[in-house]
Amino acid sequence: MTMSEQQFFNVEPEVAGGLAEGTVIDRSSHPPVVSKVHYRVEGWLGDGLIESFPVFLLRKEAWNAIASEGLTGARIDNAEISVAPDLSEVALPVFVWFRPTGIEGTDDFGTAPDGRLVMSQRARNVLAEFGLAHAEITPV
Repeated sequence: MTMSEQQFFNVEPEVAGGLAEGTVIDRSSHPPVVSKVHYRVEGWLGDGLIESFPVFLLRKEAWNAIASEGLTGARIDNAEISVAPDLSEVALPVFVWFRPTGIEGTDDFGTAPDGRLVMSQRARNVLAEFGLAHAEITPV
């Protein structure tokens, strides 16, 4: 199946917390531009892809799978992750800042003009292995 024959999806991942003090964000444009992330987890349901607009976080193991499959249109950066005190007993996996860089509907990952994540069926298949149960996924 070529990329042009592939189906694409708008994906709104699980919101497991929010951006915390230390996040550097420029809200003068839409979507806002983030240059540093501090994400505070306040209630993780187990998905491998989480968000707090306009930031996406991904389990490190999921990124390794994306890289090994050769999926296009994304990169990762470091993010500071903290956990709400009442979740201190929860064992979180390692999350990285997932940054879609591709062209929506062409690459495996991209963003719509409003900042929503768009992914190909191939990408959805890979990420489903790491949990997308709480994401809202709709065909483009």
